[in-house]
Amino acid sequence: STCLAGSSNCVWANRQGPQIAHAPFMVNWIHLQNATSPDNRPTPGWLFNEVVQDVKRCPKDCPDVAEYLMQCVCCDQLNIQLKAVLCIKHLSSEDVTFQQYMQSCHGALKILDDIAAPPLVPQARSLESQDVKIVRE
Repeated sequence: STCLAGSSNCVWANRQGPQIAHAPFMVNWIHLQNATSPDNRPTPGWLFNEVVQDVKRCPKDCPDVAEYLMQCVCCDQLNIQLKAVLCIKHLSSEDVTFQQYMQSCHGALKILDDIAAPPLVPQARSLESQDVKIVRE
């Protein structure tokens, strides 16, 4: 299994979850799809919590969940992008396994960093102070 966004050295990509005598848990993909829906309604907090709990129960699914969320981040629908970023934020702050997996995926981190950066339009450059221009160049 390889990392999302082009990196092939994610430490968690081949990690196996704990061996359980009964049927293993699976991530509820309907929760993820609902949490990243294209509608204008905000994703409720309880749904973020359900996604986090699912991923905590299923650490082996971190690569698939991260891949799905990064596909949402890279889509052209702003509502889906925003909701996916919020899911990643919640998962990274509440689940160490997911956080470590994401930290090992440098391509995904670059994409998220680019999305978080303010847009640099020509008008913004004209408003920069001389000190900022020197540092930037």
